[in-house]
Amino acid sequence: MSEILIPKESEYILTAIYNEFLIRYTNGVPRDKAKIFRHQDNVLKLVPEIWEEDLSGLLDELKYLSLISGTKGSGVYMFVTLTTTGITYMENRVGNKLENVAKALIALKSLLPTNN
Repeated sequence: MSEILIPKESEYILTAIYNEFLIRYTNGVPRDKAKIFRHQDNVLKLVPEIWEEDLSGLLDELKYLSLISGTKGSGVYMFVTLTTTGITYMENRVGNKLENVAKALIALKSLLPTNN
C-alpha cells in the first residue's frame, strides 16, 4: 500500500473507528458487522473532541482515500462503514492490539484543538 497522508483530525477519527471495530470484533461480532457504524452521529460519539460541524468534511477526506465508505444525504452521512483498505491502513499504522490503538488515540487527541 502506498503511503497515505491525512490530517491529524481525520487520522484521529479513523483511529477511533478502527478502535471500535477491534473492540467489536474481539467481542465476537462478525467482521462484516463490526465495521458498520451507520449514521455519523455514531462516529461523533466516538470522537466528541471533534466539532460536529467539521465531522462530515473530515469523513469526506477519509472516504476520498477509500478508508471508509459512506452514503451522504443533506450534507450528513447516513451510513458509514470502515473499509478493508481502512483496516489494512490501520493495521500497518498501529497493529491490531487494542493497547497500541489506545496509545495512538491518546497521542492524536493531544494534537487536536479543544472544542469548548
